[in-house]
Amino acid sequence: MAETPRTIITTKTLLYAAVILISALSPFFLITEFYYVPFLLIAAVCFAGLIFYSPMLGLYIYTVFLLIRPQEWLGVLSAIPVPMERPIAILLLISVLLHKHVRHSVKLNWTSIDKTLIIYMAMIAFTVVFSINVDESWVEYQDALKLALLHFIVGAVIEDRKQLRWYLIWIIALTIFYSTYSVYGYYTGHRQYRMGIWRALGPDSSYGAPNSLAATLICSLPFLFYFYSRELRAIYRWVLVGGMAIMLWNLILTGSRTGMGATLVFFILVMWQSKHRARNFIVSSVLLTCIWFIMPQQYQERFISTKELTPVEDRTGASASASSRIVGMKIGFRMLATRPLTGYGLGNFGWVAGTYFDPTWWIPAHSLIGQLCGEVGLVGIIGFITWIALLVYHLARLRRKYDSQDDPFMSNLALSLKTQLIILLVLGLGGHNLFRYSWFVISALTACLLKIERSERAGIVNETAEGQTVSFEPSPGSTQSSL
Repeated sequence: MAETPRTIITTKTLLYAAVILISALSPFFLITEFYYVPFLLIAAVCFAGLIFYSPMLGLYIYTVFLLIRPQEWLGVLSAIPVPMERPIAILLLISVLLHKHVRHSVKLNWTSIDKTLIIYMAMIAFTVVFSINVDESWVEYQDALKLALLHFIVGAVIEDRKQLRWYLIWIIALTIFYSTYSVYGYYTGHRQYRMGIWRALGPDSSYGAPNSLAATLICSLPFLFYFYSRELRAIYRWVLVGGMAIMLWNLILTGSRTGMGATLVFFILVMWQSKHRARNFIVSSVLLTCIWFIMPQQYQERFISTKELTPVEDRTGASASASSRIVGMKIGFRMLATRPLTGYGLGNFGWVAGTYFDPTWWIPAHSLIGQLCGEVGLVGIIGFITWIALLVYHLARLRRKYDSQDDPFMSNLALSLKTQLIILLVLGLGGHNLFRYSWFVISALTACLLKIERSERAGIVNETAEGQTVSFEPSPGSTQSSL
């Protein structure tokens, strides 16, 4: 019998090497003003050891730094000058490559989503090369690469339904915590007075602005809702209901009209995609009516101000805010007409617009359409549309397949991801969200669904080849999907 090949690089080997290296360097640091460096290195080694031992644990940690970004608001972490998510991403990538499940595989398990994303990022890189300001575009592109890396790490780490389910639990828990912290901050003074109202903020600076916070909340609601609809355990149902209530209230406190519009779209999608449309229409109407009457007056006036489209009617800045989206789109179209192939480059919209098109406009596009037209041109537009269309196609197919097999977990996950895609496109009418992390999370989870589908299909084929009877009937507990 052939011997199992020995693994040369192991977690223990890396740990020993790190300890020896730190021990050798410590005396040099201790006699300088950087005496604390060895202690930081020891902490980093322990942290890295955990990630190398379990890539799934590393993925959980990386998701924390990506979604709620404690490195921007938690005292100890915010004092560290290096962006924390980058070294964690590098450690996690090395961990994935060295882990036994990946190291012993014969070939990479690529899906069409993975290949399309690689092509899309290559097309964006092409536009960066021909950018009017390459340095600025390269900075923006690095952030996009970091999100693309998340896509491939998630796909490499998550291998089965159990890991996928626990990762979704983790995302839901982080989102509920983030929203709860924002509501707490609102009532304790961490808020912003803008557009004539007090508006809730997130704790971080990257996605903590009112409109970005609203986008985070509404993109997360489909996860909670669709899993609640199939969850049978009372404790989970109460947690999900409580989480949805906090997030809806937090969304109101942001005062984001785009966010509220996306929320209405979400309720419409819930009604349309259900087999019980009449019942859901009644429930949604009652719920929205109750929300309206308990909403503080300043937020009612804020949302009513959507109809204030002229400067004469404008009392709260609604007209200027709404018209800026339209102006951004028009400038984007003009940019596309003058530089159609590659656009003017990522991150260059405001400067180019103010310099060449409108001297009063020095800000980003404020719309996904304007951003695509002005910054990445036809090359980026084609890549983006191809990527999103492929996601929609696979999610719709997986939804039909697993719904016909009475597999509520996989079916609802596909439906929630498709709903989030539609919501992101709606949010794109009022915000430049081309490289928001939500696109890449949806893409990563869709790729996981495809890989799980492929592995289960391969298992069925193997069983058939061995002469075993394969049944597509659901098991007795299959209808009781849990988180």
